[in-house]
Amino acid sequence: MAKEHGLKVVEDAAQSIGAKYKGRDSGTMGDFGIYSFFPSKNLGGFGDGGMLVTNDDALAEYARVLRVHGGKPKYYHHHVGANFRMDTLQCALLSVKVKRYAQYTADRQRNAAHYIAELSKLPGVMQADPAHCKCVSTQDTWLAAQNAKIVLPVGYAHNDHIWNQFTLRVLDGKRDALRDHLVAKKIGCDIYYPVTLDQQQCFANLPASSLSGCDVSHRVAGEVLSIPIYGELNEAQRQEVIAAIAEWL
Repeated sequence: MAKEHGLKVVEDAAQSIGAKYKGRDSGTMGDFGIYSFFPSKNLGGFGDGGMLVTNDDALAEYARVLRVHGGKPKYYHHHVGANFRMDTLQCALLSVKVKRYAQYTADRQRNAAHYIAELSKLPGVMQADPAHCKCVSTQDTWLAAQNAKIVLPVGYAHNDHIWNQFTLRVLDGKRDALRDHLVAKKIGCDIYYPVTLDQQQCFANLPASSLSGCDVSHRVAGEVLSIPIYGELNEAQRQEVIAAIAEWL
């Protein structure tokens, strides 16, 4: 569609460096790809930072000019840009961490595999059947028949998942109860995200018709809960998380 209308695609690949879709790297499927180096991301710096990538030399040059207030040569401005340079402290840290990034990803994948294997053994905990994932009503019927209480994330076979988050769906309006239980056990967890875009105050002035059709998003925002998945998480800590969930069930 973008090609038909002469548009450029900017791919938000914030925390998905290394993820693949059918063999294609996240961040390489648009005209631009954008990665985030915010500390909470899989490849995080000390503070704010990010990277823009492209395979188009002309677009790359345009981005470089915009990065320095739109000026080239210095003091001569052909475009309105800004200061988008990342500071050298962030670059120094990231240049060390990027060499270890493959191991960071492998550690997260190990943690996710352990969670899936062990949590799936608990009554009422299961992965959604991929055959039903695209049809909400069919999936709901299937989950109800299985007496599902918690739905685990699915990493499809044609994708390489890097597990920035390990997010559970807690059904029947019990998400907050599980969160409170984990917090009481001093187990870190969080909700990504509790409010959908169409419910944000900053979009309150948009026509209702432009914000319709978000029922699934609204429901899932009330079900999701992410548990620890960071690479340094050891087996004893993972078992502690699993035991806490088992106790809550």
